[in-house]
This record gives sequence, structure tokens and C-alpha cells, in this order.
Amino acid sequence: MSIVRIAARHCLCEALKGKTSVGDNVQDSAFGALNFNEDGLPETSQEQPFLTVYTDEADMQASGNSLELLGQADTKIYFEWGITSSMSVKDDETGEAVIVQDIPVTDANMEFKLDLIGREILNALSDTRDPYVKMFRELLMGVTGFKKGRIANEQDGLRLAAHQFELKCMLLEEPRTGAEVLSNPFGELFELMEGSGDPSIAAKADLMRAALEPEAPPLDVFRMENGMHPDQIETLGLDEAVQDG
Repeated sequence: MSIVRIAARHCLCEALKGKTSVGDNVQDSAFGALNFNEDGLPETSQEQPFLTVYTDEADMQASGNSLELLGQADTKIYFEWGITSSMSVKDDETGEAVIVQDIPVTDANMEFKLDLIGREILNALSDTRDPYVKMFRELLMGVTGFKKGRIANEQDGLRLAAHQFELKCMLLEEPRTGAEVLSNPFGELFELMEGSGDPSIAAKADLMRAALEPEAPPLDVFRMENGMHPDQIETLGLDEAVQDG
């Protein structure tokens, strides 16, 4: 379980809701929102334009013979959004199927719609006035890569097109276990999650707090953060130094 990855996804989803043409249909790790069938063709179960945010592989550099698993990780964050030809609305005046007012459903216009959503995503993530954007930036140590991609498919007369951003970035190390005061932005984030009005989000905040074990003794905190066995700590003479602060 990575508290940082959970926090990053939550902040990004909340920062993007209502800020793009998909409206509030922004989902955290919506497995199957964009999928590939047995023939290797892309498909979706979504009924309206969608945007999903998920985290993939993460790399962390290690040294020595200790088991340090809470350090900074080079992580891939994906943004995927898509639209199908069935996600059209009817123009009240002409009765024509349109993506938005005056823009009919064509391949070129579906691509236009996706490019526009992509720019809306970038605009939203650049708005540092938004508290969730601010918190995500506090989780972010730096961006190491940015890649754009697209997929498209036509099957049984239904056209699907989707775009993807791959953001490769270095995320903050995991918050300190047993700390009396949570490091930024976790205290503020947990308060927002607990006051969100969504019981599932509030429950997640409670579980994340519990995972940090605020009552852990200083020696246990040091042992877990540094991935050291108690025998190693005693051999190095660190036990008394840690307990004395």
C-alpha cells in the first residue's frame, strides 16, 4: 500500500472533476473504462465521455543491505479519456447527432473533442489556486517524462477514440510512520477527505491514518523507515540514540 500513490490519484481526480468536457465523470483507477477485447481491439463500457487516472509501475533506488521500501519512487501516472460515436446528443434545432452544439459526430470532430479535453486537463493541472492541484504539487518531487498517445477502433458501426497522457514523475517519500504531526500535504488532505460528504472517501482517510500507526514507539518507527532488523540496530548501537531522540 502506498499512501503517496493513493493521495496523488485522489488529488488529481478531484482537481479534474468539473474542469473538462467530461464533467464529473472522472474516475480513480477505473479498470475497464478503456479495455481491449479478445481480438485486441479497444472497447469501453462507459456511456458518456470519460476520464480515468491510474498509477502503474514505480521504480525506487536502493542501497546497502537494509530493506528500505518507503523512499521516493519514480512513478508512472496515466490519464486516459475517450469518446464513442454513441455518446452523442441531439441538436434541438436540426435533430442531428452532435458531440456538442454545432459539431456533428465525425472522426475528425471526435479527434477534435479529445484534443480539446487534453488541453482542458493541462489547464486544470496548471491552476495552482485549486487546493487539490496544490497538494498534488507538494507530493511531486519532479517530472522526468511526459508522453502522449492515442487509440481508435471501429466495430459494429460503433467508433471509439481515446487519448492518453503518461506522466513519469518522482513522488515524495512515504509519510513518516508514528509522526506526531503529518508531513504536508497529508494532514490537509485527510481533513478534506473526511469532510467530503462521501462515506467511502472518509473511510479511506481513516484507513490511511491507521496505516501510519501514530502510536508506534520511536525505535519501531526508525526500524520500519530504514528497513533494519532489531539486531542490526543493536549491533550499530543505534537503539539508545534513537530512543533518546
